[in-house]
Amino acid sequence: MLGLVELEHSLHPQTTLEKMFFLVEYGFTRSHRPTAFVSTCALVVLVLLRLLKASLRRFKWVARVPEVLIVVIVSTSTFFAPGVAHSIA
Repeated sequence: MLGLVELEHSLHPQTTLEKMFFLVEYGFTRSHRPTAFVSTCALVVLVLLRLLKASLRRFKWVARVPEVLIVVIVSTSTFFAPGVAHSIA
């Protein structure tokens, strides 16, 4: 989660409210920028694909397209493209 796994394991936030405060407190200052960038882009793309699928209901094949698989393939292939991992950091 934004590259804060080690810090999360050391602080052990338990409840949803504690986790939300953890993200607010440490999310902007200690997050791993490439991980945060990929996570944010993936979330935005998932929401946009869900809206696009809802608007294209008249095409039956669109409902069968797995948007999560598309996001995983695109984010993984983009991150491992030559020079991309170093340019984000």
